[in-house]
Amino acid sequence: MEQSKKDAWLKHMIEVTNLHKSFGEQHVLRGLNMSIKDQSVTCIMGGSGTGKSVFLKILIGLLQADQGSIVIDGQPIFQFDQAELKQFRRQVGFLFQDAALFDDMNVFENVSFPLYEHADLPDDEIRERVRTKLADVGLKDIEHKLPSELSGGMRKRVGLARALILDPKIVLFDEPTTGLDPITTSNIGDLIRDTHKRYPVTFLIISHDLALTYRVADQVIMFYQGEVVQDGDAEDFKQSSHPFVRQFLEAQANLENAHR
Repeated sequence: MEQSKKDAWLKHMIEVTNLHKSFGEQHVLRGLNMSIKDQSVTCIMGGSGTGKSVFLKILIGLLQADQGSIVIDGQPIFQFDQAELKQFRRQVGFLFQDAALFDDMNVFENVSFPLYEHADLPDDEIRERVRTKLADVGLKDIEHKLPSELSGGMRKRVGLARALILDPKIVLFDEPTTGLDPITTSNIGDLIRDTHKRYPVTFLIISHDLALTYRVADQVIMFYQGEVVQDGDAEDFKQSSHPFVRQFLEAQANLENAHR
């Protein structure tokens, strides 16, 4: 591990304590506890309905928790007023599952959108920042293309460039390899790993993809029934004795064997 990452890991970027969230009688998060280290790549895994998406929505202020706390970079986010919440969201980049590009905007307009919304910069500087971010994710000379003219992998790269354009402290990835073929999936893993070397911020990835997780993760967290049942590195995850983790790993292995 590089020395800069070792130094950063002396602190946690995200600390979650006793987090609860219910919808009527459905208790989705049941006392969630976890710590995510600064400048790490962390993958959160779990079956459908285990609370992963609900956690992300609470993290960025789209939902309110019923109980508990989240502290990000030393700041208790549940105490933010609307102005502080808006400022906080500028520090978080988000790569959506389908990249969520604006279909009627070209690549330049998509990537530059957060800058025009949140930064008071001259057009020349915005154009340069967009070119730099696109180059950093392996794309050049596509600023005038529309999303419909791009492959699935290219759309993911554009989405990542947009997520990075405000130089956030945290980048959230929602199932970044869903719907992609195996070669493109492997390329996305390389993209995440290589981009993290250029931008050593905190990457938090929601994923069902074991191959991606093993390829990029410093930390693997497994949700089950609204709680954390596994938290460690990839080797800890592989060797876990928790029944749900074993079931998850075996199901994934059977699925991979069925496609060979």
